[in-house]
Amino acid sequence: MLTTIEAVHTVIYAVVVGAIFRVIFCGLTGTFDALLAVPTGLVGLEGVVFLGNGRRDPLTDLAQRFGDPKGNVGDIFLPEWMARRTFMIFTSLFVIGLVLVVGVPEQEAGRRKPQMRLMRRACPRHPWQE
Repeated sequence: MLTTIEAVHTVIYAVVVGAIFRVIFCGLTGTFDALLAVPTGLVGLEGVVFLGNGRRDPLTDLAQRFGDPKGNVGDIFLPEWMARRTFMIFTSLFVIGLVLVVGVPEQEAGRRKPQMRLMRRACPRHPWQE
């Protein structure tokens, strides 16, 4: 059962990290996508759950209940230094992504951001950037 908890934790972790990088990607390419609400909402939900549980991973108690003395569900799948700092690292990356997405529109900046054709297809541009 402990392996299942760790696997579920890893899947949740991967989805949230992917969502953070999606936000960063759209911010770096200067684009906006209506689906951007999905990764933003997922990261927000993860933050609410984390803060609502006293800044402690909710799967920690479950892991302890099933035999892990420390309850560290990320120990096996992440280096220890990263597991201890994961919330700080990825919260910072998410905030950077949000700043990039909400950043100054191109017309106000007086310049155009270079974009690759594939990136434009992946994330449509902000409506005000037309």
